[in-house]
Amino acid sequence: MNQSAFRAAIATTVVLVVVACTVSNQQGAASSTSSPTPTQTPAGLAEVIEPMPDAIWGDWHAEVDRLDGVTSVAQPIRVSFNWQDGRAAWVQLDGEGRQLLQSSPLAAPAGEIRLRADAGSAACTAGDVGRYRWTRSSDGIFLTLELIEDACSARGSALARTWVHSLSAVSDGGLGVIPGPKPWIQVTLPHERFAMGSAGTGAAHIKSFDSSVPFKALIAVKDPMGYRAPCELDQQPFALEPDIRAFRDYASRLPGVKLREHATSIGGLDALTFEVEVSAGFPCTTGEPGIFRSSVPTESNAKWGYGPGDRWFMATLVRDSSLYVFTWEGATEEAADAGAIFGSIRFFDKLPSP
Repeated sequence: MNQSAFRAAIATTVVLVVVACTVSNQQGAASSTSSPTPTQTPAGLAEVIEPMPDAIWGDWHAEVDRLDGVTSVAQPIRVSFNWQDGRAAWVQLDGEGRQLLQSSPLAAPAGEIRLRADAGSAACTAGDVGRYRWTRSSDGIFLTLELIEDACSARGSALARTWVHSLSAVSDGGLGVIPGPKPWIQVTLPHERFAMGSAGTGAAHIKSFDSSVPFKALIAVKDPMGYRAPCELDQQPFALEPDIRAFRDYASRLPGVKLREHATSIGGLDALTFEVEVSAGFPCTTGEPGIFRSSVPTESNAKWGYGPGDRWFMATLVRDSSLYVFTWEGATEEAADAGAIFGSIRFFDKLPSP
């Protein structure tokens, strides 16, 4: 099989948010008339940055009515612990797209994190240090941060809560939620490092991050558009009817595609799953045929196609009058693997809680 049965027509790029944390410690030379009392270094500024435990690296979601000292607007927020090396932390207001409370981690006892506010960190003074106990639930989906003390009250208000594991950016897989337009979608992936690419409105493309492991990928699309002429250069996208059997009929007419269909239930909703195979003798000659794309025609990074001999698994369901399509391409391409992925899907209008 190809490395990716769903090859993005324009390659999706993983959005890697990297915060460069520069700490400048300047100490002027003492003059002959200076006070004999030594200059005091603000708390924490003399300490070097130490990585946080890798069990908390990545993004974590929460929903708030307000954040004292930061915002009074109800919105989803996330805390990010730099997935590259655990040497930076910040909070993002997803409703506004702002990042704030940028901090650097310091050495801490087991079960704790210590964070020092960076220069320019909104609502904190540079050098403010906070201490938090952290615990992660046995299933991996919840991260609880308990405030011990924090010189920056706004950061304490933001961080001290239970967070939900995000499958955005780079994650360690397992049980987590896919961010995007409501509802939240919860799914269980294999326990390995995955990355979510920028895949457009209502679409998510989560794929293996490490090239040393067999490739795996999950695609989730809400209200996808199909193609009237999938083999042509002008593929003519159109809105698919929100009906699982209408989607089955559409997919079965795609050039070279063969479906094996199974009726099932996903998240308490009627669903159809498919084993999809593409014939080796491929009928398209003008380029890569399209199968579906995001609902926004201008989002050219959110369109997927297929090629001769490709094989993957697919599921479709309707929730609140919206059509959802999921695909899974596993390393072994066993139906049981796809069944476990699709069977773990749940929908939440609000984030799950312990």
